[in-house]
Order: sequence, then structure tokens, then C-alpha cells
Amino acid sequence: MALRFRRSIKLAPGIRMNLSKSGMSWTLGPRGAFAALPCVQRVTFSGFSQRIDPATGQPRDDYLYSVSVERMNWERIHFGLPEMVDVVESLAQFDIRRQMTKTGIFKPIEPF
Repeated sequence: MALRFRRSIKLAPGIRMNLSKSGMSWTLGPRGAFAALPCVQRVTFSGFSQRIDPATGQPRDDYLYSVSVERMNWERIHFGLPEMVDVVESLAQFDIRRQMTKTGIFKPIEPF
């Protein structure tokens, strides 16, 4: 049986720090960084996947998605009715970096 470790710590409304054996990550809810940091005007979210490097056989982090969000655009999303939020349409109003094959497989990118 594999031993797993995961701990999530609430730092502020909408912001959590996640700790695990493989490292640390952040979770930002609807209010997230903009609510916790009122002077911030732009936030960058990036997603990655750990993949095996074919040259070394060691794991590496490949960034697959990066979004740069301005406060003004974030506030236009109506989080009060989450079932009414179209995720694809909402993300389209932000600066996005992603690269996919025709079959829908994410390719590594350089994040913002």
C-alpha cells in the first residue's frame, strides 16, 4: 500500500495552499487573489503536468496552460450563479497560452 501525504491550508477567503509529497500548489476560488490582495491588478494562473523526460528518464514539469487575468475582466464573471458561467467563454476574455494537437493533446508551453 502506497503512503500518501496531502495537506490543504486556508490562507484567506478563496486562497488555499496545498502541500503533498511531490510539492506545493495553490488553489484560488472565485474571489481568490483579488479579494485577498486588493491592490493586485493582474494575476497569472498556470497549470502543469509532471511527465517523464525521455532524454533523462527523470520527471519534469511541463506547463500546459497559462492564463493572465486582469481584475477588471475577472469582476465581469458572475460567480453568484456558477451554473450560468460558461468556462470556455469566460477564459476567452483573458490572455491565454496553450498549445494542443488536432486530437486535443496538450503540448508544453512557456508560461507568462
